[in-house]
Amino acid sequence: MRVSRAGLRAGTCGGVSRGAACRGPEDNSQIGLPPKRAAKLVRFDHAAHRLAAGEGAARVAADGGYADQSHLHRDVVAFTSATPATLAGEPWLAVDDTAWPDRGPQLRS
Repeated sequence: MRVSRAGLRAGTCGGVSRGAACRGPEDNSQIGLPPKRAAKLVRFDHAAHRLAAGEGAARVAADGGYADQSHLHRDVVAFTSATPATLAGEPWLAVDDTAWPDRGPQLRS
């Protein structure tokens, strides 16, 4: 590994950005998940709360970065063993002001 004049470490990733392909197993130490799996979990969490708030699955999928509704469905089943419709009715997903300060109050009924 060498250091350029700008002070960036130049290695296999070119010193520009440490994308998922450049990260090693040591990057799992903070939360115990590989970066891609952690990002997928965060995306699912946002989608699950929006579904529970009453938004439609197609809109949640489109706004949440899923390729289409079937990909959202696949993630929901993978993480919960339930369908998006079942997940939407789960009381444990109640939106709270602490977790969702910018959307909490207007989503409650």
